[in-house]
Amino acid sequence: MNIAFIAYYFSETDGVGSLRSRCLAKLLEQRDNHLYYFTKDSFVPLAARFGFIWNLILFYHLLKLNAGKVYVSCGPFLHLPFILLACQLSRKQFICDFRDPLSFNIRRGYGNPNSKINSVKLLIAEWLEKLTYKLCYRFWVCTPGMYQLYANLFKDNTKLDMITNGYDFDPKIIEKFTISNNSPAELKKLHLVCLGRFAEENPTTARKALTQLKEFYLKNGLNSLVIDFIGTPVSPTCELLREAGLEKCSVFHPKMSYLEAVKIAAKADMGLCVVRDEEFELGTKAFDYIGLGLPIYNCFQNDSNFSMFFSEFLSRDKHKILNPDLIKKYSRSSCFKKNLIWLDEKAN
Repeated sequence: MNIAFIAYYFSETDGVGSLRSRCLAKLLEQRDNHLYYFTKDSFVPLAARFGFIWNLILFYHLLKLNAGKVYVSCGPFLHLPFILLACQLSRKQFICDFRDPLSFNIRRGYGNPNSKINSVKLLIAEWLEKLTYKLCYRFWVCTPGMYQLYANLFKDNTKLDMITNGYDFDPKIIEKFTISNNSPAELKKLHLVCLGRFAEENPTTARKALTQLKEFYLKNGLNSLVIDFIGTPVSPTCELLREAGLEKCSVFHPKMSYLEAVKIAAKADMGLCVVRDEEFELGTKAFDYIGLGLPIYNCFQNDSNFSMFFSEFLSRDKHKILNPDLIKKYSRSSCFKKNLIWLDEKAN
């Protein structure tokens, strides 16, 4: 199958936002599909600087391309109208993979939620989402909250699929420490790790998590608490650590490659994270902790979509043992495989 694969952010330098598309591309190529890639660097340098030029070139290529299917990862979203028109004119089926809820991001206040400009943006965003759903072959989302949101917006879910994110490494290649967590010395130690952003995601939840962590540390008589922050901006997380009296327990590591980060994270007892909105987001680092066999430190609302989805993995006990079968279930390849049928005629 010839597939036009549109993922504006696809390079390793584009960060975690590119992992989803790169995993899918690898799976499709392994099944002998031929992918025509369209990324931010696919065209002339001028196109990378000016989105309108990039969109026009993409439009031209889609009209001429001999491809049975089109896959597009969103965001960004500005290229969607060009893709919709090109696919309609050339009679190509396309799958739209929404990694972020466009209209909901506007609705919950990115920018000034009360401004007239924001109201117009919301109307345009919902119109574009509804049009995309009407014309697409399948509409993919990555969280239960997004599925509910779009099922309500479209008043239909027949073309809607939820494909969650997952971890992108083989747990077998991650070196684990062999020190017994049951030794008297280790029972008094707690080592947490946070991959990527923390306080920036949700300052209120982050503050609550650190306050609870300090209380847990004192209540259980721990003599050692270490939190590794990998690729986490120092501010404002450092300010919250200072408020909780945990700044001396924390180590900030610079940004590094994905595999280097998870190798450091593998040395921890538990994973630490917060998300912007527990109803609509699952984040990505939670899946990385699962792949490493680490419990996720529970600082979440009991009845949120996040808590219900990850209920088997949330804990404040570093000795919690994760189910190996559940761990395998949340690799990115496992999450994608049952949906390859929509892109790959040989999928089963």
